[in-house]
Amino acid sequence: MAAARISSVVRSGWTSTKTYVKNVAMDYRDVVYDIADNTGKRPIRAALLATTFFSVAQAFRTRPEKQDYLDALLRGANDLALVAVSSRSQKAVDALLERRVSINTGRLRVMNMLLFSVVVSHPTQSEGCELYSDQCKLLRPPLSSWQNYIVDVGVAGRWLVLERCMEHYDVNEDDL
Repeated sequence: MAAARISSVVRSGWTSTKTYVKNVAMDYRDVVYDIADNTGKRPIRAALLATTFFSVAQAFRTRPEKQDYLDALLRGANDLALVAVSSRSQKAVDALLERRVSINTGRLRVMNMLLFSVVVSHPTQSEGCELYSDQCKLLRPPLSSWQNYIVDVGVAGRWLVLERCMEHYDVNEDDL
């Protein structure tokens, strides 16, 4: 008797799940038909919406991560290592050194903003270190100075500030 009761519960659960999935599939089918119908009526609007949707999807898909940033820093350091010390750009050397110090002290963080990434060097907080100055709200830097801590911005698989710093890494500005 218990087995018959369990069997009926499972059967009714399966039936309701099957009905739910069927209804959701029919709803999606109706949406596709409506989109196709509206595309014929308003082709310019449909093209703009499709372009916007795919652009956002591409930006989300190609948003760089923390490992991508570390790889870009390593590539930049390797590029500088291949250039004679007297020919190196001091701007590129300083940029890489500042970022390396932030990484080594645990202050560098990469924040994903859905469509792009932001690299921030926190002025006081280090990962794994719980100092009083890090926890006290009165000792934190003012919120109005947040833009001073942005180190880099990553979009479409590229780090914009780092690329600009490394643009002429093999030309010493002092020799010009």
